[in-house]
Formats: sequence, structure tokens, C-alpha cells
Amino acid sequence: MKGKIMLCPLKNSNYPLLITEENFQSAFDQNFSSRLTIDNFDPDDNYKQIFQALVNEEYANNITSFIKRVSSKNFEISSQLNRYCKIYNEAKYKMHLSIFDILTQYFRMVYCNKLIPKLKTT
Repeated sequence: MKGKIMLCPLKNSNYPLLITEENFQSAFDQNFSSRLTIDNFDPDDNYKQIFQALVNEEYANNITSFIKRVSSKNFEISSQLNRYCKIYNEAKYKMHLSIFDILTQYFRMVYCNKLIPKLKTT
């Protein structure tokens, strides 16, 4: 998505939706699904915007700049790497031993070891 014009399938439309600042949140909220619906959608206006993005470099640059910003904010881990590292570094493993769990695992180990040779001979 970085630096590209983004199109998304749109329910009941012959053309995909050009993702812009005006419709991004609606598309994002619906996970860019092919079942996507946009309130007050005008198919002719969408077609004109797609055409405009192809022929007008300034318009296309505005759209790609917006897509770069939202991509970095919402989809790229590199912008959030420090945050994830902090979470993982601060996570503490709580060792939990239960006598019930130990006995259960011991029983399974003993029972399964006795059962395996029987299964091989049948």
C-alpha cells in the first residue's frame, strides 16, 4: 500500500472504490471487504476520481501521500517496532506448577507408553 493508489472492491459496483481520505475510515472499518458499502456512494463520481488519479499527477500525489500516512500508521510494523519490543521485554513469564498437571502428564506418559506397543502388534 505504500505510495500507491489504492482501489478496493465495492459491493454492487462495476468499478472498484478509489480509497481517499473521505472514504478510508468506512473501508477500513469494513476490512476492505468485497462486501464493502459506502453511504451516499456516487458511482459516477468514483469513476471520475479514478480517471482523475490516472491523468492528474498532483491529485494522484495527494492520494498516494495519504495512503502512505495511513499505511504507516495502521499496517506497517516497522513504525511500531519499538512499542512491540517494549511489550515483549516487559512481559513476565509466571511459572505455574500444579501437582494435578504433573500427575496428569505422568499418567498420560505411562499409559501411552504401555498402549503404543499394543497398537503396533494389532
